[in-house]
Amino acid sequence: MTSLEWSLEDCLNQNKLAVYQLSNRKKTATKVFPDCSKVLRSQTMSYRLDTALVLKIDETGDPSNGDGIGLTTASFDFSNARQVLQCPGSVSINSKGVVYVNGTAMTTRLPQFKRGSVVMFDGSRVSKDKLRVSITVDDKLVTFDWQVDSEGDAFYFAMGFQHSGWQVSV
Repeated sequence: MTSLEWSLEDCLNQNKLAVYQLSNRKKTATKVFPDCSKVLRSQTMSYRLDTALVLKIDETGDPSNGDGIGLTTASFDFSNARQVLQCPGSVSINSKGVVYVNGTAMTTRLPQFKRGSVVMFDGSRVSKDKLRVSITVDDKLVTFDWQVDSEGDAFYFAMGFQHSGWQVSV
């Protein structure tokens, strides 16, 4: 079993300022520098299909449309400082409860993130290039199909928040 932890290398922006701070053996990430949408990913592609990934919102900051937590494929560009999770190569949910699949917002809404919210991702392969993914926030669930460009069964989990104060544990 691969250890679930956040990546230390994504914590600094291009000016070497700390955007995220890790604690609890890299299992808790806190957004400490505002106005930078840099996405923080898992240390490795450690989310495996047919398992549940549970993330907990320990603290909240101000919500923003570009916020979110989600899963990404290997093709996701983490080096882009302006990258957000609402783009091709990812499925995510933003802090307002909007679910995005490859950059397209779904009409179904889940609860907004609040302190103590539990967010669960669960995915399985339907075909060579399609996954069935469920996202649960607290007790509300949405399930959808995700077209992917990868045949592997491992993905990054990631988070990106505009404002400081957000804290997410895996």
